[in-house]
Amino acid sequence: IAKGTAGCFQGRRRRCALLTGSLDRGGACALMGRINVATFPVALAASLLFPRIALAFQPPLAGLHSPHLAARRPPRILQRASMGLVAGTTVSAGADSAENGVELKPAVGGKPITFGHRLCVAPMVGASDLAFRVATRRWGADCAWTEMFYSDKIVSDAGYMEQVLESSPEDRPLVVQVCGNDPTMMAAAAAKIERFCQDDLFGLDAIEINLGCPQKRAMDGHFGSYLLDKRDWDLVCDMVSAMDQAVDVPILCKIRLLQTRDQTLEFALRLQDAGCSLLTVHGRQRGSQRHGRKGPANLEEVAFLKTQLRIPVICNGNIRCAQD
Repeated sequence: IAKGTAGCFQGRRRRCALLTGSLDRGGACALMGRINVATFPVALAASLLFPRIALAFQPPLAGLHSPHLAARRPPRILQRASMGLVAGTTVSAGADSAENGVELKPAVGGKPITFGHRLCVAPMVGASDLAFRVATRRWGADCAWTEMFYSDKIVSDAGYMEQVLESSPEDRPLVVQVCGNDPTMMAAAAAKIERFCQDDLFGLDAIEINLGCPQKRAMDGHFGSYLLDKRDWDLVCDMVSAMDQAVDVPILCKIRLLQTRDQTLEFALRLQDAGCSLLTVHGRQRGSQRHGRKGPANLEEVAFLKTQLRIPVICNGNIRCAQD
């Protein structure tokens, strides 16, 4: 069931299987049991410190999907899960006002979002693999993102998607994140992602353009938050439009705050008009080597942006508890 099972042991009160993150498609769902409050920090720490390894705990004799544990998701547990996940800034709270987090009205120029998105597990490089995504879903996440994939590798390398992306029936709703700076390449990558997920995996629900990565590799490759400068706005909108026309699933965008509120709003409106169906906003600016990104995220600016857009908005950054 699992490739390279590292070891397992059986105790009086629970069984523990030390699994690699590289599971056969569907294997994570079959092997990973429910994680209780006491064991969740251990599993989370293992997933964060060793991205390809996850500790999965399951009650003895209760079956792989214990009904009483499946239904037990009180607010106290959700809050603890949210507070624990913030170590990697991975939890985003949806700003949409719908009761169940589903945006039913059509986006302007884009496709409607039909999956819940109030509590989302944001992409985290080296950690957002299948085992981690499934674990967070079982602790109340409405949907989860993959880590960032490179559009040029998706198009040029025939085996790239099989190497980096695994899924299971439980791994839905699923958003695949991709980066790049060429509309034609991004559209081709989106089409290949959709085809791969539909034919070889268990489907997907959206594809997101990474416009928020502030790392040096993003600067060197001219992608992520280094496409937020106004000179690149036309290019970004062309990417959104090309990808929206190339696939049947919605196209999402993740950005950071720009230097002023007016700039952020203008850019967000252009993305909306270009076909973006949902916008995730990290409440910090890109920063620089001289001016870092430390300090709390400006969630008020994200809330303002929500009032000005018709598409759903997800607030990312500085999420420390369920109330945030």
